[in-house]
Amino acid sequence: MQWGESAAFVRTDDPVLFPKERYPETLPDSTSGPGAPDLEFFTTPLAYKEHGDIGFDVHTYALHVYLVSSQRKAIKNRPVSRGSVLLRSADPSDCPIVNPNYLQAPEDAAKLIRGVRLLLKIAQTEPFASYLDHNFLRSDLDHGLHLKSDEELLELVKERVETVYHPASTCRMAPQDMNGVVDSQLRVYGIDGLRVCDASIYPWIVSGHTAGACYAMGEKLADLLKKYIHH
Repeated sequence: MQWGESAAFVRTDDPVLFPKERYPETLPDSTSGPGAPDLEFFTTPLAYKEHGDIGFDVHTYALHVYLVSSQRKAIKNRPVSRGSVLLRSADPSDCPIVNPNYLQAPEDAAKLIRGVRLLLKIAQTEPFASYLDHNFLRSDLDHGLHLKSDEELLELVKERVETVYHPASTCRMAPQDMNGVVDSQLRVYGIDGLRVCDASIYPWIVSGHTAGACYAMGEKLADLLKKYIHH
C-alpha cells in the first residue's frame, strides 16, 4: 500500500525558503550539483511510528522530512554521515555488525532541523492550517513544535531519525585495493560465479531514490549475462 500523498524537493540554501537573516550559517553542499536538492518532504494521510508498527487512535496527518542521499566523492573534505556493515566473525551464521551512524556529520542534523522548521511553518499556514486541529493538545501528538528551540528540535531529530528503505554501498563497486567488493562486471572478488546486483554495490549513494539506478543496474547485468552465455 502506498501511503504517500505528496512530495517536494528543496535545497537548504534556498534563500526564499531559508532566508539568511533567519538561517545565517552556511552549510556544506552535499548535493550532486548546483540545482539538486538535499531535502525531500513527504506527506501521509495518517501518522505512525516505527515504520507503521505504532499508530494513533485519532485522525492524524503526518509531515516527513528526509535527507536526499546525494553525495559526491568529496565535499569540501567533509562527506556526510556514513555507516557500516562489518563481519562479526568468520562464521557465516553470525549476524553482521550494523552501525547506521546517523548524524555523524553535524550538517546532517542542521539540514534536518531546517526541514522540520519549514514543515512546521507549512502546518501553520493556510490553506493547510485549517485542516488541522490546533487545539487538540494530546501529549503524544506534535503540537507546539514550532515554539521549540533548535536545541530542542535537535533532540527530536535524534530521537526519530531512521533510514527509509534506501541503505546502499555496503558491498560497493571499486578496485579491490580500494576496499571494493565487486568489480565493474558485478563479480565478487575472490568468489567464482557470484555477482551482486542491488543498491549495495553503489560506490557512493545515488542522488535521490535508489530504485531507478537499481533498474538500470538490472539491465546492465542482463546485458552482461547475455554476453557471457553467448560466449
